[in-house]
Amino acid sequence: MIKPLILYLSGLVLGLVLLILGHQWWFDSIGFSYSYEVMQLCYSVNGIMAVFIVFLIYLLRNKFRDQLGFLFLFGSLFKFLIYFVFFKSLLGDARLDFTIFFFPYLFSLLFEVLSLVKVLKSDS
Repeated sequence: MIKPLILYLSGLVLGLVLLILGHQWWFDSIGFSYSYEVMQLCYSVNGIMAVFIVFLIYLLRNKFRDQLGFLFLFGSLFKFLIYFVFFKSLLGDARLDFTIFFFPYLFSLLFEVLSLVKVLKSDS
């Protein structure tokens, strides 16, 4: 039980670290001005919420098997709500500012989908 969750967490953290480094390199190479603190906060919040959602899915996989998809969707909607309530005011209106939230969101979402599929396949 613990081994798949640790592997998931390791892959997510490593992927987010590499993604933020690449994201910063891209912004620096095009001369885009951004707040490192806000970027770090966006990546951290997305990572923490992704871990929480996957742990919740894993813990509830037997009791609420038919509702796991709804739980996953609720988690994704909750992340967008967090963006619109907290991060939209911190980020500017530029499309590049939106990527500060969207890139880690998309990466975390991919990991959540893969873990949900793995949970559903392994317990069938």
